[in-house]
Amino acid sequence: MTPTRAAEWQLVLEGARPALVTIVALVLAGSLWSAWRRSRSERAGRRTALLALRAVALVAALGAALGPVIRSQRVARDPNEVVVLVDTSRSMAVAIPTRLARARALLRRSRRGLEALRGEHRVSTFTFADEIAESSLDASMASASGGTRLLEAIQAVTARLEGREIGAIIVVSDGADHGRLEGTIDQAARSRLRRIGAPVHAVLIGEDRPIPDLSVADVRFDPIGFVGETVEVDVRVRRTGLGTTSVPVTLLRNGRVIREQTARFGQSSDGRVRFSFVPDRVGRYVYRVSVPLYDGDAVAENNSRDVLLTITRDRLRILLVSGRPSWDERFLRRTLQKNPSIDLVSFFILRTLTDLPLSSSEELSLIPFPTDELFSSHLDEFDVVVFQNFEHGPYGVSPHLDRIRDWVEEGGAFVMLGGDLAFASGGYGGTALEEVLPIVLPPGDLAPPDLVDTAAFHPVLTEEGSRHPLAFLGPPGRDNLRAWQALVPLEGLNVTAGPAPGAAVVLEHPHLRTPDGSARAPVLAAREVGRGRTLALMTDSTWRWAFEQVDTGGEPRQYETLWENALRWLTHDPELERLRVTTDRERYDPGQRISVELQLLDRSYRPAVGQPITLDLVPIDGGPSAVSRSGAVDELGTYRQEWAAPGPGAYRVVARARLAAREEVPEEELSAEEVLLVEGPAAEMADVAARPGLMRQMANATGGRYVEDPPDLSRLPVEKARTVRVDRRSDQPLVDRWWFFAIVVAALSLEWAVRRRLGYP
Repeated sequence: MTPTRAAEWQLVLEGARPALVTIVALVLAGSLWSAWRRSRSERAGRRTALLALRAVALVAALGAALGPVIRSQRVARDPNEVVVLVDTSRSMAVAIPTRLARARALLRRSRRGLEALRGEHRVSTFTFADEIAESSLDASMASASGGTRLLEAIQAVTARLEGREIGAIIVVSDGADHGRLEGTIDQAARSRLRRIGAPVHAVLIGEDRPIPDLSVADVRFDPIGFVGETVEVDVRVRRTGLGTTSVPVTLLRNGRVIREQTARFGQSSDGRVRFSFVPDRVGRYVYRVSVPLYDGDAVAENNSRDVLLTITRDRLRILLVSGRPSWDERFLRRTLQKNPSIDLVSFFILRTLTDLPLSSSEELSLIPFPTDELFSSHLDEFDVVVFQNFEHGPYGVSPHLDRIRDWVEEGGAFVMLGGDLAFASGGYGGTALEEVLPIVLPPGDLAPPDLVDTAAFHPVLTEEGSRHPLAFLGPPGRDNLRAWQALVPLEGLNVTAGPAPGAAVVLEHPHLRTPDGSARAPVLAAREVGRGRTLALMTDSTWRWAFEQVDTGGEPRQYETLWENALRWLTHDPELERLRVTTDRERYDPGQRISVELQLLDRSYRPAVGQPITLDLVPIDGGPSAVSRSGAVDELGTYRQEWAAPGPGAYRVVARARLAAREEVPEEELSAEEVLLVEGPAAEMADVAARPGLMRQMANATGGRYVEDPPDLSRLPVEKARTVRVDRRSDQPLVDRWWFFAIVVAALSLEWAVRRRLGYP
């Protein structure tokens, strides 16, 4: 663009050095003061004439010292920048015609006037939402998916034009800011705007009447909740331009309705509700808050809001039932009690129905075993149930065994520990509970003495068990094997008929075999049943690993580690699952890359090398898969995929694998899932009302103007360019002129003549 050229003249003092000017000024001031003292006796008129002559001479002398020059120069003013910033955020797409369509029409009307400014200014056009983008006055300017960020857009433009002078910034927007300003301009934002050094004109594109809209304006909650503890979700619903006085508000979890309440508006445009619920499972969940879509509602997409809530365990709730006090019961109870993450409820039988007490029941401080209360009313409140050397018959537990079986299949965790009152010795053969145990109980024709082997033994870690999470007393491999071999021997084993189908034998007897002689007798076995898990430990002497281990120079920590592993596995610790799927983030923007990784282990917890796998990205509220992939896991048991995030919404990443049948184990289908959010401008669309107050504050902070739907943007004032370049310059010294010296000589001569006439020396 051609700069604007003009001629300028200046008076320049080339000799104006600070030291010289100071000395000359002092000398001349002293001379003038001396003249005044010597003429004090004269009349006022004569004194004034003498001082005037001296002053003329002194000024002329000062001018000679300063070297005045008349400078003539031809200058060119570089055009400054006039920036038109057009809001293309999602809120500009509402109303009919849309706000963005009206903004484009305004640009068309202003095109001729803005182009006329190009003689003295450079006019550039940008669009903005989450980010700025270069555009033009006649561009189509489609609506973007981002939100309105006024201050960020203005700062981005000034950074783009760094080093260039700005004459004005014209912001065309609805003011529905959800960035740094968030509805108001504080002192920090005002300072940032003023540092631009140019006026910001705010052009509001709004409506005369409120847009009819019902929206979920705000959802407040703690993003982390705990199993068994109340979670509260506060919801604010906004109504504008609609006559409804109340609306139903629904809370859904992963697409299923869990709560519904009514929001009432009264005289306000906002209605509020609070949802309370108690989560029962660990995991990451998408909760959706939604309101109905009524006729006339102009914005459908803000009628629901998705939020992510991570549920974890604050405390693990365990029910421990022991048939009698013992060293095994004592060490297990103490281990569980000292763990701050465990809430333990324990019962152990001190008096059986056949005992003959010396005192009446009223004089004893014992309480009856609350069978019905525990297993009918409160079973679902526990994460793990442990029967430790406990027989069910004498205490009324038999009618509840089918309830415990169903509870396990629905996701509960059950542990049976050995002793002379456990397994077949406790009468569990043929019961509903045997159906979910990881071992098969021996036939009923075995005599009671044959149901328990009392010899000491050192359990052997099986090949399958060496990879099972239960068995990790040390690092995998030889270190872990040595840790097991260093443990003291155990005493006593409940005899079983072997593992149940699908169970994993972790520890086995070194030489004792099952009654049919087909395999070594299992010592520790684990099994997945439906959604739940069970564990069986066929001995009551593992307490020796915590007590006698110290006497032999070992560490009691191994006993605690075994139980930590057991509880983590029983309660589905995500890090111990055989099929796991993870995403690199929880939230994504549309089009952003989603990175997914899954890990698959076989029944023996080895990498399932080459196993076919499928991955699907499914909308959480149903519908076809947005993305579907299939492949095979690598030698590490992993499979990775990446894809672009689809449109805004909540999704489930679902992984599936089908493991072939082997021996007595049927075909097994594993699945795992993770949820994620693809977020659009939720806050932007939660409240689409135009904000004239914010736009006015922004203009006032910079000395700009605030206007609503003006006829032409070019009528807004623009500062003239201040940047000047000199094309040509010439200097004409004044001291070189003869008349300059003539003035000095004439003034001094005339003063001398007057003084002589008045009789001064």
